[in-house]
Amino acid sequence: MRWRAAGGFFLFVAILGVGCSSGGRPTVAAVVEGIKIPSSETEALLKTYENSAVGARDDSAGGGDHKAKIRFVLLYQIKHAFLRHLADSLGVPASAGAAGEDEAVASLAQTDPGGFQAAGMRPGDLADAMTAGRVSKALAEKVFPDVTPTDEALHKEFDARRTAYQGSWHVAAKVASFDSAEKAGGVAPKVQGGQAFADAASAAGAADVGNVDVTPLSPLPKAVLDAVGKLHRGEVSAPIQVSTGGWASIFVEQREELPPLSFEQVRAELTRDLADRQRQQLFETWFAKQLRAARIQVSGHYGRWDASQETVR
Repeated sequence: MRWRAAGGFFLFVAILGVGCSSGGRPTVAAVVEGIKIPSSETEALLKTYENSAVGARDDSAGGGDHKAKIRFVLLYQIKHAFLRHLADSLGVPASAGAAGEDEAVASLAQTDPGGFQAAGMRPGDLADAMTAGRVSKALAEKVFPDVTPTDEALHKEFDARRTAYQGSWHVAAKVASFDSAEKAGGVAPKVQGGQAFADAASAAGAADVGNVDVTPLSPLPKAVLDAVGKLHRGEVSAPIQVSTGGWASIFVEQREELPPLSFEQVRAELTRDLADRQRQQLFETWFAKQLRAARIQVSGHYGRWDASQETVR
């Protein structure tokens, strides 16, 4: 059975305020349906962004306006807070499907701390984004439970995936995460010498060793798919760069060559994938409408809420 992307990912965030601190800055940056967003959190998120590689790139591209940046950060937080409000109102728990996510974020933070800094986020921001993605998907399924793609749309999607369906592969592998190419490169010689992959990876300094199923349709970096696609059973990849400071070593435990599949054989998979995609599009439109009608206040220190445009001015 082919791996498919699970749902869409809907990114959001929270802040506002009425009271002022002794330095003149309000203690609350925004209030979203009664949810207060501390200005301290807005300023912290802004500072992280400005000190990142992404922030530096935006500055060099002419996007260095401080007010524009802080309003962008605040809008991100407002949307996140409103998503939480909708989830509470409709009885959608934020914890649904969260098993293992905290551990995954902690492991990534340990393996590639520079990656977070370069991307302009903290480990907690990634955890919040993952929660927002799960919540938005659950809300979309509750608000739009019945979404049926047309046959025309299904055939169009089949044509777009034709290369993957006309003879493919499935790999069951172990993957080890490292903070350098040198450490990742130390695994293959030890495995070739007869040592178990997990033992070799741990000895080389792996931050984490886990299992993964991969097909050409898996939502993974091209470098990973290209590397795995060339490996045979029992082989270990060369070091693969997966983030700014993160590297991986992959060991193929099982490999299955898959025969070509017809449209009817993958109809159920296509229907599921397209329904998820269309449901998310419907949800985004619905969310924007709800946001325009929401009770949102923004501290004058940061600007004003423009409900018609769903933004901070």
